[in-house]
Amino acid sequence: DESRLVGLSGPAMRRHVAVDGIYAYTTGSYGGLHILDTSDPTTPFEVGFTGDMGECYKVATDGDYAYLADYDYYNGGLHILDISEPSVPIEVGLFDGSSALGLAIVDHYAYITDGDNMRILDIEDPASPQEIGFIITPGAAQDVTVAGNYAYIADGYSGLRIIDISNPEEPFEVGSLAPTPFAYDVAVAGAFAYIASSHDGLRVINISSPTAPFEVGFFDIPDYAIRVVVEGNYIYIGTIYGGMFIVQFFPYSTYMPFISGHTS
Repeated sequence: DESRLVGLSGPAMRRHVAVDGIYAYTTGSYGGLHILDTSDPTTPFEVGFTGDMGECYKVATDGDYAYLADYDYYNGGLHILDISEPSVPIEVGLFDGSSALGLAIVDHYAYITDGDNMRILDIEDPASPQEIGFIITPGAAQDVTVAGNYAYIADGYSGLRIIDISNPEEPFEVGSLAPTPFAYDVAVAGAFAYIASSHDGLRVINISSPTAPFEVGFFDIPDYAIRVVVEGNYIYIGTIYGGMFIVQFFPYSTYMPFISGHTS
C-alpha cells in the first residue's frame, strides 16, 4: 500500500515522539522537549519547548506530566516535566542516579534502562522520584516495555529478557530469548513481542508463556531497525537510514510479516 507524508515539522534531529490527544511530544540530541500542536496534521506547529536537557532518547507522557530518558554520561537520568500548560513545560523532578536509554511509565512507576540495568522508580510524587528496585541484565539494556506483571527488555546482544515485576522492589528474570544480533527496541501486543533487531530487521516472539518465549516470524529490511511500534495488525519500524517501514502481521495465520508501506 502507498504511504504518503501529510505534514512535517523540523529541522531539528528527533530521536523519539509520543502523541497524546492533539499534541506530539518530541525529543532529540541536546534539544530538550518540543511540544507540537497536531490538530491539523498537515500543518503541525510548535507551541512549547524546554532548553537543553541532555542526550534525550525517549519521551513518555502520563496525564499532566512528560518523562524524558536522558542518556548523557555525566548528567543523565529521568526528567519529569509538568505539561499541564503545553506552552510552558516546567521541570518539576529529576532522578539522576543513573543515565537512561529506555523508558516505560505504568501507574506510578517508571521503568528505565541504562545500558546495563533496568531500574524501577516510584514516581507517585513527581518532585521526588525514588528508586525502589533494579535488575542487572546480561546484555546492554536498550529499551523496556511493560505489560501486566512483566517487563520486556530489549537487551542488545542478549536479545529479549522477560522480567517478573509483580513485586517492583524485587524484579527477577523468568524467561529470555536471543534470536537477534542486537535488540534495540521492543513492543508488546497481546501474546507477542516485536523486536527491532538492527540489521536482522523485525523479529516476532510468542510470549504467551513468559518462561518459554519462541520466535514465530521475522521480516528482513535493508537497513538497521532501531524502533518499533504496534497498532492493530500494523507494525511501524524505524530505521537509521531507510525511513519507516510499515509491516502487517496476522499472528494466527501461516504467513510471515509482509510490507504494507514505506516512507524514506
